[in-house]
Amino acid sequence: MKNTILIPAAIALLAGCNQTRYTEPVGQKAPTTAPAKLTATQELDKYCRVCVLDKGEKMEEFLPTRLNAQKDGQTYKFCSEPCRKSFDANPKKYQIAKTGK
Repeated sequence: MKNTILIPAAIALLAGCNQTRYTEPVGQKAPTTAPAKLTATQELDKYCRVCVLDKGEKMEEFLPTRLNAQKDGQTYKFCSEPCRKSFDANPKKYQIAKTGK
């Protein structure tokens, strides 16, 4: 009975031995850099523009490039055909006004 408990426990312990762990070289620290601040436009460009502005949802799923739209030199990404059609019907609603900054 003891062997049936000890064998799976030993296998579980040995399975963890193959994991690669990051260790800092002695006397050195991993570089620490602050993440770059994104502009409002760059942050919004990561998501489906229509979902964010109409529904307040940040769609973090795959945004197919076939649905991308070009307007005034800017690429807009969409999660679905209905969102793309909403943009096409009223692109000014979904564009961010360009400022002098």
